[in-house]
Amino acid sequence: MQFVRKGDLLSVARITGSHDNLLQLRLSTGAAASPVVECLPGRRSFNHETLDLNKVLVAVLEGLAAVNQELGTSYSATHIRYVPNDSPPETVYGFLAMSLVRHFATGGTFVEA
Repeated sequence: MQFVRKGDLLSVARITGSHDNLLQLRLSTGAAASPVVECLPGRRSFNHETLDLNKVLVAVLEGLAAVNQELGTSYSATHIRYVPNDSPPETVYGFLAMSLVRHFATGGTFVEA
């Protein structure tokens, strides 16, 4: 996985064979209102069906809840960004959210963009 920071936006990218996924989060501590969900420009080289925005949102929120319980933290997302024609299934975004928060919370290195 690749971890990148651009300002206060944290990104995680996972590329495994024919599967590519990118998730960007702006994190906050404590409870937050519903996050803003944005679609990044689609990749023309991908022929995947468009991911379901609501399923991506649910997966990210479930991933954040699970990692917060695991780490004893209270991170929430104020912004969620993803590529709408990335590889399915949408549930992978829960795994990506957990990986990103674990990396951030444990002082992992982020490449500056």
